[in-house]
Amino acid sequence: MARRLRGRGLDIFEGTGGYGRRHRGPGAHTLVVTILVVGGSLFTSIMGGFAFARLRFPGRNILFLIVLATMMIPYPVTMVPLYIGFNKLGWVNSFRPATSAGCASAPT
Repeated sequence: MARRLRGRGLDIFEGTGGYGRRHRGPGAHTLVVTILVVGGSLFTSIMGGFAFARLRFPGRNILFLIVLATMMIPYPVTMVPLYIGFNKLGWVNSFRPATSAGCASAPT
């Protein structure tokens, strides 16, 4: 009975790999990366916003201007340097670059 209630659109969340192995489908990978990036970006944005709004520390205005300046840099300008850095870390072809770059960057 449960098989008939399942829609075909949910098949992207699970699939069968080679030789009948079960694996997560592309929808599950997208969901995991989305949750990690949104959660990490939300956390870092809240912490940064609190620090700039409530805390007084030397160099706060300069640091805030640097954050604003980095938000104005278009993403295509940073793609190649990011790839080179992730390649040196050995993170190419993994989820680490997608999640860490999304969490550490200023929201645009």
